[in-house]
Amino acid sequence: MTGAVILHSSFNLVYVEGGAKSLKAYKKLMLRRIAWSDRAVSLARPNGGDAMPTNGSASDEEEGDDGVGTSSSQGACVLVWEGALPKRGFKNFRFRQCPTEAMVKNWLGRGNATQYWDLAKAIKLDDLMFHHQQHVA
Repeated sequence: MTGAVILHSSFNLVYVEGGAKSLKAYKKLMLRRIAWSDRAVSLARPNGGDAMPTNGSASDEEEGDDGVGTSSSQGACVLVWEGALPKRGFKNFRFRQCPTEAMVKNWLGRGNATQYWDLAKAIKLDDLMFHHQQHVA
């Protein structure tokens, strides 16, 4: 699997490329096996103490070729986009801290993936959670 994890102050983005079998397993891990809300609670309460104040970031969202997204402040993982591409954009899998949006677009531009940043940015997690709750009930 190849791709990139972009760590930004407003949200995080995971862009993943790979074969069908590896993407299926990765998608299952991100969307089903990891309890994002439990992880957010355990990170917010070290040693079982009171909840720590947040630093004001809106969410930590991840997305990829597999389009997976997470939000530790909202406790969610969201699949933003999934589909086939003609060729891989990245040669390996890297984590990259990008404090500015220009740095994000520069890094994703290396793999022709800047459109996924814009797509993930446009998603409103509150709307997705409301929509999901209506279909589950």
